[in-house]
Amino acid sequence: MTDAAAPTATATPLRLAVRACGIGLLACATLLALALGSGLLPAGTNGYVALGVATASLSGCLALSLQTYLSAGRSDDPMAAPKLVAGMVSYLLVQAVVAVAGCLVLSARNTQFPELAAFGLSFAAAAMAFHIVGALIVARALMARTLVKPSSHPVA
Repeated sequence: MTDAAAPTATATPLRLAVRACGIGLLACATLLALALGSGLLPAGTNGYVALGVATASLSGCLALSLQTYLSAGRSDDPMAAPKLVAGMVSYLLVQAVVAVAGCLVLSARNTQFPELAAFGLSFAAAAMAFHIVGALIVARALMARTLVKPSSHPVA
């Protein structure tokens, strides 16, 4: 029995990015539903929590697309490792820039601390969930790309 969702060696960066973004968006939507449904959020912060999750989701899709594009290539390419590192760094850089920009925009609008904290914490949680999902999918694709088929080994 084969796993239909498992990435293959022929998975393109676009297919990987779409798959990772879809699963990441599902994880973030679940996180948002749990946060809003818990009733534990301070009054008036629901919109900022939703804004944080939505912003993290959109920037996560952009960053994941960039990461898969930079990480794509053949495993025997001498630049494969630096491209992989560049993909990971670009992911974190995009998320950090968007988080800081979001906080600065909210601060410029004289947002109170509880609302700013709700945005920042929900952004961080959603970005982490998105990052974990994306990293697992990209790692599975890279594993599938580098596996050596048993039939390619010379017989001794």
